[in-house]
Amino acid sequence: MYKEVQERIAKCKRTKAKSLNLRRLKLTEIPAEINELVWLEQLNLRSNKISEIKGLEKLTALTTLHLSYNQISEIKGLEKLTALKGLFLSSNQIIEIKHK
Repeated sequence: MYKEVQERIAKCKRTKAKSLNLRRLKLTEIPAEINELVWLEQLNLRSNKISEIKGLEKLTALTTLHLSYNQISEIKGLEKLTALKGLFLSSNQIIEIKHK
């Protein structure tokens, strides 16, 4: 699956695609290379095994982030995503939503 992930990220870099679909690829973490895709508006990481939201700090154009059906227990790492309008986190391990 890792080869598939790398191919999709490379294609997104080449074409400057505004959306990237990495759902159901058995990812255990968000690939670091995604942070280079600063033009991304939609990112689908649904149905993986991701436990932590990290490496998205530079994706300030991101409007939609799908992280449902993962193993995330805490909502953090989204502070710099100022354009984010849709955040999907259903079916994770989140017990409490903290507000600062």
